[in-house]
Amino acid sequence: METVEAKKPKTITEKYAAPTPIKWRKIGDSILIGSSGFSALMMGAPLHDNQIIWIVFILNGIGVCGKVITNFFTAD
Repeated sequence: METVEAKKPKTITEKYAAPTPIKWRKIGDSILIGSSGFSALMMGAPLHDNQIIWIVFILNGIGVCGKVITNFFTAD
C-alpha cells in the first residue's frame, strides 16, 4: 500500500513568485495601462486642481493594485 503525501499549501510569496498565466498577465497589464491613460487624460480635464489630484491618485492606485493582484494567479 502506497502512502500519498499531502501537498503543502503555497505561501503568498511563493504564489507571487510563481509564473503568471499569459491571460492574467495581459489583464493586469491592461488594467495598468488603462488607468495610466485615464489619469493622463484627467490632467487636462476642466475640473478643480484638488479634484484632479484625487482622481489621478485613485486611478493610479487602481492600476498598481490590479497589476499586483493579477500576479498572484498561478497555472496550478
